[in-house]
Amino acid sequence: MPALLLFGTYTPATWGAIKADPGAAPAAIEAAAAAAGGRVAGYWFAFDENDFYAVVEGDDAAGFALLRHRLMAGGAFKSLSAEPCLAPDEMIAALESVR
Repeated sequence: MPALLLFGTYTPATWGAIKADPGAAPAAIEAAAAAAGGRVAGYWFAFDENDFYAVVEGDDAAGFALLRHRLMAGGAFKSLSAEPCLAPDEMIAALESVR
C-alpha cells in the first residue's frame, strides 16, 4: 500500500488548541486522511525543526494530493511537507527495472 510521510509546523493558534486538547492534532490528520480515502499508520510529535511526523497509507497519489490540500486549506500549519515512501522491496524492484 502506498505511504506518505507528512511533516510540518503548526501555527501558534494551533499550538494553543493542542495545549487545550493534545489529541486534537492527530485526530485532525486522521479525519483528513479518512476523507481522502487513507488512514494514519502513525503520528508523532517532534522536537526539531518540525512539530510532527505522520505516516499515511492510501490508494494513490491523487488521494495524497487531496489530503495535503485539505490539510493546508484548514490554516493549522505554518508549513506542511509530504514525501512518498517506498518499502525496501519496492525500491529494489524500481532499481532492478533500470538495469
